[in-house]
Amino acid sequence: MGRIRRAVLSTLAGFLGIALLIGLAACIGWSLDRLGWAPGG
Repeated sequence: MGRIRRAVLSTLAGFLGIALLIGLAACIGWSLDRLGWAPGG
């Protein structure tokens, strides 16, 4: 049971980390877009 639980927790942590990175990238991209720094106008 412990092994399965640990695998689920690590998977959830991975998904959380990816979601956090995507959110951060979206935030930075939006900020740059608002400031007019985004490539391609």
